[in-house]
Amino acid sequence: RRAVTLLLAAYCHDMEHPGFSNTYLVRTGHAYAIAHPESALEHHHAQCALAVFNDTVLASLSIDDRAEIQQDIVQLILATDLARHPGIMNEAEAITSFDANKAPHALLLLKLGLKCADISNECRPRPTALWWLGQLTTEFYHQGDLEKGEGITPQPLFDRDSTTKTDQQIGFLTALAEPTFMALDKLLPGFIDLIKDNLQGSLTHYRSKQQEEKGKAQQQQQQQ
Repeated sequence: RRAVTLLLAAYCHDMEHPGFSNTYLVRTGHAYAIAHPESALEHHHAQCALAVFNDTVLASLSIDDRAEIQQDIVQLILATDLARHPGIMNEAEAITSFDANKAPHALLLLKLGLKCADISNECRPRPTALWWLGQLTTEFYHQGDLEKGEGITPQPLFDRDSTTKTDQQIGFLTALAEPTFMALDKLLPGFIDLIKDNLQGSLTHYRSKQQEEKGKAQQQQQQQ
């Protein structure tokens, strides 16, 4: 049941995503944010998931089983909101002896599993990871450009002029991705071995690129 719940949540965890952050949706009065001021995107994704599954894969279940899976799907999708990230990491850190038979431990394992999948792009082969990074930064910078047009200073992640993709990825990998992967490895020993080569390859790639970019910037300053 847990594996099926995780797969169902993963399938719909970004369903009908409009390409903007929760902060932007709240500020602009988007319908998602009006319905759910907190975790607006994730609540909408969860609603979409239940709308799809209630009349299909969950329809034959008992009322109690269906309600339990529905609740878990919602909790898993909400866990992908980065605003909830510190709480989930604190919860993982507090576990001294993981027991999959304990419902809170099992749910945390599934939350971390979905979170890791959600941020796993840099664990893919390099060409695939770079292609998806291009798609993501296009989306982020589009929001930032709209905010600038409205006289609002975007957060660095959404500002094409304040930082480089290289710096952003190094920060993302070291501050968010790697700690999250290690948190899952704590509950599921051996997980990190599945991704460590590509993960370290990504860090090496971006750190090398960072040095190249700094060198070019210094040359340009000297020429001016």
